[in-house]
Amino acid sequence: MGPPHAYTPATVVDPGELRAMLAEVRRSGIALCHGFIDTRATGVAVPLRDPNHTVVAALSVIAPNDEQARMHVPTLRAAARGISRTMAGHDHEAHRGIAR
Repeated sequence: MGPPHAYTPATVVDPGELRAMLAEVRRSGIALCHGFIDTRATGVAVPLRDPNHTVVAALSVIAPNDEQARMHVPTLRAAARGISRTMAGHDHEAHRGIAR
């Protein structure tokens, strides 16, 4: 496997920079990817967690690459909490043998 492909000048391909970015994502609980794949777009993502608070997936949107991309974070976090609770309920029911 070779080095990551740079789709735009903003794509993070340096391993040290990527590690630092991922550490910030873990610390803040959000990923903001301004222009990484398309210069006109920002990816905004938040984690979905299981009952043990382990990240099991992510919920994301693609927004215009502008100063307002961050405004999607509160809505995404609220949706992620609801989805995480629903997944936890289904997991609990599956362990108890409850079918829906």
